Amino acid sequence: MGIKELKEKYGVRGSVGAVNAAIRAEIPGGANVLDALTALHPALRRSSGRTRRDLEATFERLQSARAAMVDDVATRYGFKSRTQEEGDAKNANPVESGA
Repeated sequence: MGIKELKEKYGVRGSVGAVNAAIRAEIPGGANVLDALTALHPALRRSSGRTRRDLEATFERLQSARAAMVDDVATRYGFKSRTQEEGDAKNANPVESGA
């Protein structure tokens, strides 16, 4: 199953929406992470100083958790996430990659 089937399964048009729907439905705590990211974003935009640094650190941890969840969904449904593609590029043989 690929991203197309994932979109059909969750009735979502976009790839990001389909992956987020899968995270909410299939990964324990996934909905909480996505909800926290959504709630934190406006506060981060309005913040400054130490509060901003604290919110940025929290936001980064939540984004990291979401990225791991995206990788899990990608593995389950047989497509590569951005982080998996970037990892493949970093681990590529320098001769093969033209370096």
